Amino acid sequence: MKTGKLGWLSIFAVVLLVATTAARQQAPAAIAFVNVPQALEQVPGFDRAQQAFEEELERNQQELQGMEDRLNTMIQQFESQQSTMNAASRQQRVTQIRELQQQLQTRAQELQETAYERESALLGPLQQEVQEAIDAIRVQRGLSAVLDVTAEGSGLVSVDPDLDLTSEVIARVR
Repeated sequence: MKTGKLGWLSIFAVVLLVATTAARQQAPAAIAFVNVPQALEQVPGFDRAQQAFEEELERNQQELQGMEDRLNTMIQQFESQQSTMNAASRQQRVTQIRELQQQLQTRAQELQETAYERESALLGPLQQEVQEAIDAIRVQRGLSAVLDVTAEGSGLVSVDPDLDLTSEVIARVR
C-alpha cells in the first residue's frame, strides 16, 4: 500500500510540475522600457564628468589639428619646391611626409583609445548607478526585461507610455 501512495504522489508531483511550467510559459512576459541616456544625464555628477570628458576631447582634437597643419604645410612646401629639388632631396622629403602621416595616424588611434578609456573611467560609475536602478525596478515590479528605447536596432516602433520607467529610474538615481 505504501508503494501505491508513493506512486500517486510521484504522478501528482509530475502533473503539478507540468502545469506550473505550462502556466509559466503561457503567462505574457512583463516588459518595460527606459531612455537610458536621459536617465544618465540626471545622475548627480554627470555634468561634471561630461564636461571633463569634452575638455579632454577638445585638447586631443587640438593636438591632432596641429599635427595635421604641420603635415599640410610640409606637403604644400614640397609641392611648390619639388621642381627645383634633385631626386635624392625629393625622395627624402616624401619619406618625411609619409613618416609624419604615419605618426598622425598612430597618434589619432592612441588618442581614440585613450578617450574610450577615459570615458569609461568618468562615466562608467554613473552608468553602473543607472543600471543598478533599472535592475532594482525590474525586480521590484517583477518584470522579465527592460529595454533601452534609444538602443540602436532596438526595434521598438510603438510602445505603451505606461511602460516607460525613465522617470522612475531618474528618481532613484537622484
